[in-house]
This record gives sequence, structure tokens and C-alpha cells, in this order.
Amino acid sequence: MMERIHFGGQPVAGFGGRSVVGLGDASLPSGDAAIRLMKGESGALVSVGATTLVRGALVATGLAVAGFRGTNLLKGAIGATLAIETFVLAWAWKNRED
Repeated sequence: MMERIHFGGQPVAGFGGRSVVGLGDASLPSGDAAIRLMKGESGALVSVGATTLVRGALVATGLAVAGFRGTNLLKGAIGATLAIETFVLAWAWKNRED
């Protein structure tokens, strides 16, 4: 059972309100791909990989703006991206519908 969160009297998407991705209560940017992977849908692994790469580029951009360079930028981007993706997949696993 997911908790319902309201803002201004309206349910917030992804928190028991309307779905923003059409696949349940996922509101994370890659939540739909993670949910599809947990359901065993074909092509879901490619979608998860693609969202992970996009996330990695966004994280690397943020770290570069923050002043990270070279090896530190690469290690930071990979580490942060993998940590976030691990969380997303764990979230999808926990919220899967058997």
C-alpha cells in the first residue's frame, strides 16, 4: 500500500495520485523502465541502460559545473549514477505487483 500525498488538495503524481508514466505509481524519471524490467517485459533492459546513460551524462554535467575534472569527474559520475540506478531498481522491486 502506497501512502497518498496531497498538495493543494490534489494527489501528487507518483505518491498514490495519478501516474506520470502510465505504469502505476512511478514518478522517477526511469521508474517506468525499472517497472517494466521487474515485469520481465522485452526491451526493458535496453530502456534501463538508456536511462542510466542519460542520468550519467546529467550527473557528469553537474559535477563538471561544480568543478570536478578528469578522473574525479569520471569516478564521481559513475559512482553517483550507479547509486541512483541501484535505488531505482530496488524501489521498483519493492513496489512490483506479483
